Amino acid sequence: MLFALKIINDFGKVFFIMDKFTVGITGSSLDIFVGNGEEVFKKNVSKLANLEKQLGFKLLVYDKLLNTREDAAAAGEFFEKNKIDMLIYFHATNAIGDIIYELAKFKFFIGLWAVEEVYKSGPFANASLVGLNQSSAIIRHFFGNDAPLFKWFYGDANGGLFLPKFRTILKVLKLVKSLKNCRVGLIGNISPGFKDMSFNEEDIYKKLDIDVIRDYSIEDLIGIAESVKDTEAEKISQKLIKNAVNVEVAEVSIIKSVKLYEALKKIAEENQMKAIALGCWPKIEDIYKIVPCTASSLLSSLGIPVSCEGDLLSAVSLLILKVFNEEPGVVMDLADVDIKNNSVQLWHCGNIPICLAENGKYNICNHYAWYNKLGDGAKVRNFGAVIDAKFKQSEVTVFRIIGDSDRFYYFTGTSLDNSKLETFDGGRGWIGDLKLFKNPINALDLINTIVVGGLPHHYPLTFKDVSDEIEELAYILDLKKVKKIVYKNYLDVNDREKEK
Repeated sequence: MLFALKIINDFGKVFFIMDKFTVGITGSSLDIFVGNGEEVFKKNVSKLANLEKQLGFKLLVYDKLLNTREDAAAAGEFFEKNKIDMLIYFHATNAIGDIIYELAKFKFFIGLWAVEEVYKSGPFANASLVGLNQSSAIIRHFFGNDAPLFKWFYGDANGGLFLPKFRTILKVLKLVKSLKNCRVGLIGNISPGFKDMSFNEEDIYKKLDIDVIRDYSIEDLIGIAESVKDTEAEKISQKLIKNAVNVEVAEVSIIKSVKLYEALKKIAEENQMKAIALGCWPKIEDIYKIVPCTASSLLSSLGIPVSCEGDLLSAVSLLILKVFNEEPGVVMDLADVDIKNNSVQLWHCGNIPICLAENGKYNICNHYAWYNKLGDGAKVRNFGAVIDAKFKQSEVTVFRIIGDSDRFYYFTGTSLDNSKLETFDGGRGWIGDLKLFKNPINALDLINTIVVGGLPHHYPLTFKDVSDEIEELAYILDLKKVKKIVYKNYLDVNDREKEK
């Protein structure tokens, strides 16, 4: 399925092994061109092959250059038989349009590749770009709405134009392949009153090919946790305590948190769940007498994203972000805004993975709600525990699929220096340099877009700018962007328009 995972270095580093992904490559060349198309093809195939290990794909070469319609049909059948995931058609020279016409019938995702001319003057050496232009036009003209998706590349395989575009599409297509029949679990239910977290699992499957697994109750989870031996949980508990800056909860509470983590991990592994939406309250607190925030932090650190309060679409969004970034993410609330500083504070109770903490520093604290509810911290020492930490300094991306799994938004920014800013207890940080869909946006317009647009109040976050990958994924899956809604002192009739 999606990846094998291993936890090392204080729950900080995650290794991912994706499904095998095969890129097929073929090319065309006509003898009337003097640029030695066969040599150009072989040289660039060799350079692409050198990227296999670095980018994690297998290259399958059809080394007979295509000159006729029959050649192209034979190449397509070869690639279909070998079940490639992407086809690159290399234009060593210009070629007859029948070649792309035949290749496009096989419905592979196609990469159209052209290179610079061998000579810059005199007889037209290769007409590589001309060939690419012709191929793209034929795909659009002849196949219409049924056309295979394609992306074009230009230049040397190691060059600044080819490599970033190829790396991005590779990440996205590998993700799309791995999502097919991927399993995401809902343990328990959406927390009471959180109606904006509602979802339709049929839509999730239709749009994303993801199976929603709802086989485990909170009682099932707690039953498994209670079967974990103290000695098994103490090793991780003691490691957490040793590395923490401050611990204000009793060790018995941390041990129970680790047992809950072990139970979540067991359910995920045995059921091949790649992410979990956990109905984290109120049943866990009522029955097991701890909050599950630390357990969620640990499982997310392991590489299995956990979203809070039964928010399944946030779990799916976290899974996508994790694959793009190869680092855990976390679900946040939008807790505060600083209009003057043009920034927003993202916060949640204490589910933040430790590897996302500023300088690796964290505290193990009581949950804010129970501390406030009971007053004296000593009275709740056995109830905790949450991971209290400020964001590390980094670029960030917030991304969420919404609605019927057919719409999305994302915004990017930079986590600010938290030492100079007031923040709430829990996992938190201020985000500045805000951009919505790559365009600068002020904090007031961002919040207006969120509120007037009715966006759900959870914000899946990763510590990297992965906007290129999100844009490409949205194109491939045909996801629609939410509309930016500028802040005004009045209600604008145009803001009532439904999303198109």
